[in-house]
Amino acid sequence: VMVKISVVIPTYNSAKVIGATLDSVLRQTLPPDEILVLDDGSKDDTVSILNTYVPRVTVFQQANRGVAAVRNELCKRASGDLIAFLDHDDIWHPKYLEAQYNSFLKNPLAVAFFTGHVDFNGAENYFWKDDIEVGRLEEELIAPVDFFRRYNQATGPFASMSYCCVPKAALERLCNEPFHPAMGGVEDSYLLYLLCLQGPVSFTAMPLAAYRIWGGSLSEDRVKS
Repeated sequence: VMVKISVVIPTYNSAKVIGATLDSVLRQTLPPDEILVLDDGSKDDTVSILNTYVPRVTVFQQANRGVAAVRNELCKRASGDLIAFLDHDDIWHPKYLEAQYNSFLKNPLAVAFFTGHVDFNGAENYFWKDDIEVGRLEEELIAPVDFFRRYNQATGPFASMSYCCVPKAALERLCNEPFHPAMGGVEDSYLLYLLCLQGPVSFTAMPLAAYRIWGGSLSEDRVKS
């Protein structure tokens, strides 16, 4: 089965960290079909750094409108069957996309695919110590009502789009703006509530994403919340 994967990355003033994030995408054992980055009016050197990755990465720019609007625009531009979301400061394990691709093939009715993650601090890079066998990873298919309950009890395992992939078909069944611009700060929660009404959610507990917590980041704000 030929499945196209689009990686979509919203970014804003990420000059300190965007290189490490993009490098983790370019090191994937299963390379994506496209990597789309939309800069939301950065005032630092983000765009000049992004331009050093062209043509491996497709770079777009717009005036500042917020992360929900950026993700909506990226979803419209993405041509893949599976959209892999990644925040501009987080890091993937080299086999992240391979694992998500396998989950997508095994669970065609799932509306979202999550993996486990680790938290790390500061602006330094994150280096993975362990290799994994993708074929041996255990997956859990969470029924809609069960996901809704678990998501509200402990958001942590599903707290970031950086370890979530969504079939484009599932997004297109929602609306033109799956990330509601009026839901500032919780637009991903809004999306997941809508998605899980459509079907089950796949969860692979193995940590395959590193979630960065550092001063001034969205991650730090989320942890405080």
